[in-house]
Amino acid sequence: MKKSEVRALDELFSKRERLLSGGYCRRCKKCVGYSNLDTAHCHSRTIHNTRWDRKNVAALCRSKETGSGCHSLLDLHPNIKHEFFRELLGKDEYDKLYERSLVLKPHIDVKALKQELKEEIGILERG
Repeated sequence: MKKSEVRALDELFSKRERLLSGGYCRRCKKCVGYSNLDTAHCHSRTIHNTRWDRKNVAALCRSKETGSGCHSLLDLHPNIKHEFFRELLGKDEYDKLYERSLVLKPHIDVKALKQELKEEIGILERG
């Protein structure tokens, strides 16, 4: 997959997740607005099999000024991060996500995923 395709999918995926959050952090529940949220991944973005999996992400707050916030906290503390996602998803879904993260060569239909994301974003933006 080309870097430009990955970047385009990342941007669309992040936008959709932040729109779905309604501006609220999934961890602390504070309304921080769309522009102060990051799309945090449970399993690394280097794992393409789960990179664009909705269950692998959560919109979390960040602070532009200090670099703090829920996203930074979870990235600094992997045990807390995985406990958060385990609670968010439930044990069974969390375990299934882990299994999907182990697949070495996933097939990703870039064109179909890009179209799906664009359609969902359009619906969310229209309200």
